[in-house]
Amino acid sequence: MKLATEEEQLARAVKAVGPLVALGRPEDSLPVLGALRVYVEEAAWRRTVAHWLIHARLVLLRLAGPTDNLLWELELASQVTQPERLVLLVMLKRGAYQRLRVSVQHAFPRGLPDYEERFYDVVRGHALFGLVYFDRDWTPRFVRIRPLLLALGPVHLVTNVLRPALKPVLAQLHVAPSHRLGRLWPWRRAAA
Repeated sequence: MKLATEEEQLARAVKAVGPLVALGRPEDSLPVLGALRVYVEEAAWRRTVAHWLIHARLVLLRLAGPTDNLLWELELASQVTQPERLVLLVMLKRGAYQRLRVSVQHAFPRGLPDYEERFYDVVRGHALFGLVYFDRDWTPRFVRIRPLLLALGPVHLVTNVLRPALKPVLAQLHVAPSHRLGRLWPWRRAAA
């Protein structure tokens, strides 16, 4: 038995939409658990990402730092992805999110929402601070991840946080949220 990673839990949360797929790093000796990894040549990664941004049923972009690649992905996503299919996973504290927000604000028709930090945000120990989703007219919605729901640690990330936060996104996609995603706790049998 083992504890599921946040990415494995995220894969469970979006299972009703389809499998979670990500680009893998060729230098990784072992793939990260969670998403199905696709490996492409360095010269082809932008073409692959562009294809997914256009054709994926749901696009999740992880905001973990303002790299040139992330800025390119955000700008392209705002141009080719339907707004109701785009979700930004905010893995940044308030200051870093605000700097990223300012640098890509022009790319989104209605900008990105502000992130109000609460005094207890600074004591959180997990990486996911919130998510941003968009209405059909590009109105952005920020969903804060409440630290009180994570008081027991990342064990209940899917059941307490991601499933409820993703309900409006799934509703826009006309996908019924799955209540049968396996057991509600992330422990697995060794033979499973």
